[in-house]
Amino acid sequence: MKKCILLFLTFPNFLFGQAANVVQQQSRVNAMNDLMRQNTSSLSLYYNGSEIDIKGSKYFYDAYVDGELWFIDGKYASKEYVYKFDESENSVQTMDKKGEEILVDAEKINGCKLTIEGKAVYYFRAEVPGELNKKRLFQLLYNSDKYNVIKLASKRLVPKTKIFHDDAVQYEYLIEHRYFLKKSAQTYQEVKLKKKDLLKAFPEKQAILKRLFETPQYKERLTELSFVNLLTELELGIRNE
Repeated sequence: MKKCILLFLTFPNFLFGQAANVVQQQSRVNAMNDLMRQNTSSLSLYYNGSEIDIKGSKYFYDAYVDGELWFIDGKYASKEYVYKFDESENSVQTMDKKGEEILVDAEKINGCKLTIEGKAVYYFRAEVPGELNKKRLFQLLYNSDKYNVIKLASKRLVPKTKIFHDDAVQYEYLIEHRYFLKKSAQTYQEVKLKKKDLLKAFPEKQAILKRLFETPQYKERLTELSFVNLLTELELGIRNE
């Protein structure tokens, strides 16, 4: 259980009225983002006399796990550290044998591997369209000679309730997922987990996809798992006839 943190900050609310409330709101968010380096699934703290509850986690997986880390300059880190992926910073947090925690500069990372519950999860830097090339690490969801799918997960702290009073305030992490598909030697293109988007992404497979979408496995809304299974079927030619 993490200790509550008391911040002694004062604001001249009586001078600035509603404008000060807006400043106060942003200051709270900034202060909490600075404090959330160690948060897990739930944390309570005090800010300016108000109790603040934060729900959710900024990490892909809360616990430190074994793994490997590759740097852009060719250096490599492995057994001397444990790791977890910070989805709000899009970077890797490490802890050494002495218990010292370090958030690694995202610009220095080329990729990493996390071993979570016996399964390997990979992140790596990839070239995608638009503004996402810098400082971005993508999770590898599917990798084959025909298709590659990567995911960008980003989290930000947002207020769940109003904060213009002295009662308890709730914040939560809002997560956004973006998916990118690469077919053979083509470049990555963003794709949404929607049937109409996949029909556009695979014009040569429309007849097969339409048949698959009528089966029980894919009739409902697509998920990451069903999307990966769908790519497997397309690649292996399952039910193509």
